[in-house]
Amino acid sequence: MHKLLNEIPKAWSPERRPTKEALESTELLLGRLKPLALLPSEADIGYWPTVELIWTDSPVQVQVFDYGYEIGVYPPYGSNFVYEIHEFHDGALKELDQVVTKLSLLLARDYDL
Repeated sequence: MHKLLNEIPKAWSPERRPTKEALESTELLLGRLKPLALLPSEADIGYWPTVELIWTDSPVQVQVFDYGYEIGVYPPYGSNFVYEIHEFHDGALKELDQVVTKLSLLLARDYDL
């Protein structure tokens, strides 16, 4: 069922996994990111039973909740960029276009890492 998520290395144990809904929301997002060649480098368990998507060449991360998304930009200390959080919690499917647009813009930035 989670075909695209299976293509990404995951760093969670069988005992501590994201919720079924978070996995489904992740699959929706990955389905929109794959045609844009924006699949993340890896996935981890988030601070709730969420999915955390990580791009190792970017300070951008996404927390995927049951019914929403949070995009975080965590630049290295001393960089010219500031910490950012963009929240989309009105329903995963409803806000998917906004999430993909914002994520595309953030991943295209030159963060000079």
